[in-house]
Amino acid sequence: MNNSNDFVVQTENLSKFFGYLPQQPRFIEYMTTLENLLLSTRFFYIGTKEKIKKRCDEMLELVVLEDKADRPIKKFSGGEKQQLGIALAQINYPDLLILDEPVSSLDPIGRQEIFNVMEKLRKTTTIFFSTHILDDVQRICDSVAILNHGK
Repeated sequence: MNNSNDFVVQTENLSKFFGYLPQQPRFIEYMTTLENLLLSTRFFYIGTKEKIKKRCDEMLELVVLEDKADRPIKKFSGGEKQQLGIALAQINYPDLLILDEPVSSLDPIGRQEIFNVMEKLRKTTTIFFSTHILDDVQRICDSVAILNHGK
């Protein structure tokens, strides 16, 4: 029988392989973009302070938020929050990135920005995203699975 320590080790190992962005991500609104990224790295990324700062900078560049690193999240648009959410989900270099309705409720410009980020990421990670917009599926997907009443 496995002891509880085995479960903790297995769970920690799994978190290195997956990144997740919920449909409506939540952030600590009074914190800045960079502060949110630095906080997330404490849970999902290991390294020296220099390495962690470099990874945060890479994520800001990936999602095109470098100029908003010191801006509080409460001043972000919906699209900017989704971009930050992807950066947080991607902070640990996951093999699988799961995005739940990443462009729902975004304006056309915000949708395009998210698709641009997804296009960059698909070169290095597998992206699984849910959507009900079939045009988005055709635009970005290599493979498709359709669920109908749970089947």
